[in-house]
Formats: sequence, structure tokens, C-alpha cells
Amino acid sequence: QAHGDPHSGNYFFSHDQEGQPQVTMLDFGSILHIGTRPSLALLKLLQLARARSKEDLIPYFVELGYDPQKLQHIQDKLPALCLILFRPFLEDRVFPLRDWQLSQHTRHLLDEQRWWFRSAANPIQLFIIRAFQGLLSQLDILEVNLPWWPLLTQTVGKERLQQAADFQPAAVSIEYTTTSTFADFSKTIHVQISERDTVIEQFTIPSAEVISLRKWIPEEVQQLLHEQGTDIEQVEQKAQSADTFPFTLFSTERGERQYKVWLE
Repeated sequence: QAHGDPHSGNYFFSHDQEGQPQVTMLDFGSILHIGTRPSLALLKLLQLARARSKEDLIPYFVELGYDPQKLQHIQDKLPALCLILFRPFLEDRVFPLRDWQLSQHTRHLLDEQRWWFRSAANPIQLFIIRAFQGLLSQLDILEVNLPWWPLLTQTVGKERLQQAADFQPAAVSIEYTTTSTFADFSKTIHVQISERDTVIEQFTIPSAEVISLRKWIPEEVQQLLHEQGTDIEQVEQKAQSADTFPFTLFSTERGERQYKVWLE
């Protein structure tokens, strides 16, 4: 079950008689009842994403109520899209919501094709998304960041996690023009810039960004690669075909500066 209208007016915050924090929710006419199979399918998708599985994703989306014919138009991008949507659940630590940038990453990945994903969903998905957005809004107001995956596993319990792991979706008959799975993506992209062997900048970006790596690589580095006969598109293709990790995409230097990008 999920509350379908979790705006701030439907929450009361107080303390009980023992001084412990207490949350009261109102308007239970907006409760969503989610079936067992869709619930297990969603949890299984999270497990597949974390394991970088090679399983086909479309049957699981069909269990969630998505139209497989419309998903065909973005089937090659579904794994990358899931890695964006599920990102808070892919780490075992507290995840800062400001790092998510969900709309930006989704728009960059799908562009106008995002309408295929939205139109493929059934009406219940819109309520689920609204419920989740309401939760995110509350966390933003409270300035709270959570360890999403540890909390989820604690909440659903070992038995439910095992049920999800054993869950098998119904077969779906569609024509596959391309194949792409979670296994095509590494877990993390690392970017490091050093000067005189001292790291002056280092950051990581979500693995879904491997398909749009050029927007993360400084223009000066792209120019340097070009001068060395390496096109950034070749680097992106190299990243997508990597199958052993850690995997160095490139390591180069100019003057006293060294640039390195690798996958883990």
C-alpha cells in the first residue's frame, strides 16, 4: 500500500507521551493498493539493477502495467533509464538527493523519446509517481537524506526479498531490434585530474552516464584526445563494451596535468 496524495497538509508531526517522534498521516481515501506481482516485479528490478543482471527488463515492466509495444521504442535505453530512476537504491550509504538530478538525466537520455515511456504506463503508475514525489518533497523540506537500500531491505524483510529474487514474470512476445541489459553498464565512472602527481579534482558519476560521457569530459580534454587521434565517441563505445573492471577508458596528460577516466 502507498499513500497517493502525500502533500504537507496530510502529515502531522508531534511527539508521543514518551517524547519519541510521531508522524500522523491523514486522508486514507487516497491509499493505493498495489498487487503482489507488481510489487515483486519492482523489487526484482531493483535487485537486477544492483546485480547488473543480463535479464530482459521488458517483462518486468509489463508486470508493472506498462505497454510492451510502446516500450519497444526505447528498449535499448531501458537499462540506463532504470539506473537513473533507481539510483538512490543502488548504493548502500546515505544518498544525497541533490546528487540525483532525475529530470536532467532522464531528459538527456531520452530527449523526446521520454514520451514513449510516460505513455506506456497505466494510470496507477501516475499515482505511484505522485506518491514518491510527495515523499521526496517532504524529505527536501526536512533536509533529510536516507540510506534507501538498507531501509528498504529492513522494511520488506528477508522473506520478501527472497520472494522477489525467485519471481519470474510472464513471457512477453515482442520483436527485439536491439538488446541491452544492466550488465552493459559498469557500477561507477571515475574522473580524476592531477597536477604534478597531486589530485586536484576527482568525482564519480552514475554509470548510466556512460552513454553521454562527452558532457562530463572538459572540452580541453576532448580536444587533447582529438589531437591524439581518439574521438570521444570511440571512448563512449569502449565504455559500453567493457566487461572487466576496473577498466581504464583513457589516461593522458598535457604539460604538468594528468587526466584519467576509468570504470569500476
